[in-house]
Amino acid sequence: MRKPEPEVRSLRQNWRKLARAAVFPLLVSIAALWMASSDWRREQSLMQAARPIQAELEMYRQRYQQYPDSLVHIGVVEKEGSPIHYQRDSKDHYILWFGSHLGKSKTFQSSAGDWH
Repeated sequence: MRKPEPEVRSLRQNWRKLARAAVFPLLVSIAALWMASSDWRREQSLMQAARPIQAELEMYRQRYQQYPDSLVHIGVVEKEGSPIHYQRDSKDHYILWFGSHLGKSKTFQSSAGDWH
């Protein structure tokens, strides 16, 4: 069997080096995208879970002209470790929030009407 020409051998070695150099960043990028999409799906799921709570809070406000002191008044029991939290700012405003990922949270302020 004949050995490949030095130029061909050099091209093969360069190609292997390039392939090795590209694989690690590609795998890191794929892992980062997967983690980001997982965080996004969790945020969307918790915002969806908060919608019935928001609706109940608005019905309570229509009935009593103020928001409740706690979610217990609308039939929601906040347990230790519950993902969604509530705080009444004033009789006219409240905040809902949850931890979206390490060190970050999503907050709904009734005064603004959207999530931040």
